[in-house]
Amino acid sequence: MSVLVPGNSNLIFRRFELKAGESAGGHSHNYDHSMLVVSGGPITVRGRRTVDEVPVGDVYETTIHAGDDPLLILADWHHEIKASGPVKYFCIFAARDDKGNVVAKWNGNMDAAG
Repeated sequence: MSVLVPGNSNLIFRRFELKAGESAGGHSHNYDHSMLVVSGGPITVRGRRTVDEVPVGDVYETTIHAGDDPLLILADWHHEIKASGPVKYFCIFAARDDKGNVVAKWNGNMDAAG
């Protein structure tokens, strides 16, 4: 995993690589973000909304291929990723301060980097 911040902006791109059959463990965030597959794959994303970290509602599942539009993952969606083949993908989100507010430029705070 690496972090890219283009042009000292408030956009943060976290790059991930998975091997065929690998998974990225389930997790959630208190903010929206997008996922973009840039090569390989595809990846399957399974998610479910949470309230106070308790799953509610139906499980959502979709598959993303390289070249597809970014997938929006809403705040408080517990999600997990599984690679069908070797894949490189980015999670993209706005930089935030320690209180979770969007900021004009990322201050290097890794807690606010997804």
